[in-house]
Amino acid sequence: MVRIETHYLRRTNFAIGVIALVGFIAGMTGLLYWLAKAAKSADPQVRTYVMRLAAMATALVILSAALLVAVVARYVASRLLHPPEPFKPMGYVDAWTEAGRRLKPQDAPPVRPYEQPDQGSPEPGPGEGPESAPPG
Repeated sequence: MVRIETHYLRRTNFAIGVIALVGFIAGMTGLLYWLAKAAKSADPQVRTYVMRLAAMATALVILSAALLVAVVARYVASRLLHPPEPFKPMGYVDAWTEAGRRLKPQDAPPVRPYEQPDQGSPEPGPGEGPESAPPG
């Protein structure tokens, strides 16, 4: 399978990745806020589990923030080192004229057997004989 690479595809993938990472960071930050509120009113035994969960959420926020920085840095670096080529319009191309120019009738296969010039009288094909003529 051929993978089509265009600047639109790269921009779309970059935007989806950034939006996903920002959404994940926002969700984990909301979880941290909820855990901080829950830790204030929790029993001492439950508080240790809440703090462990908060530490894990903090580690995930830091990891995803580092990943977000890496993705943005890679995108910016690729844009600076390999800028996209400017758009050049192709101009008008008449497809029928171009197809006619490329077509060589001598190379085309015959459509029906009677179109071959070497044969004498053509035999009627199915549905082409006198018995298939409309009445009248």
